[in-house]
Amino acid sequence: MSNPTFTMRHYNKIHALIKSTVDGFKADSNMISLEDINYIAGMSVLHDQLGAMFHEDNPNFKPELWKL
Repeated sequence: MSNPTFTMRHYNKIHALIKSTVDGFKADSNMISLEDINYIAGMSVLHDQLGAMFHEDNPNFKPELWKL
């Protein structure tokens, strides 16, 4: 088995970036337009897919800690 490409420092930085982006968007948005809802949904899907990729890359990755 090869060494994982991503490590905890990568996971934490990516998670923090996505979370702060979503939180900032929510704070600046009225969350009633379709574009607002699509943005949040898209970021959530992106976040979940990255978590799945990280788990494939590193079986020690814990998806339950990777929640928005």
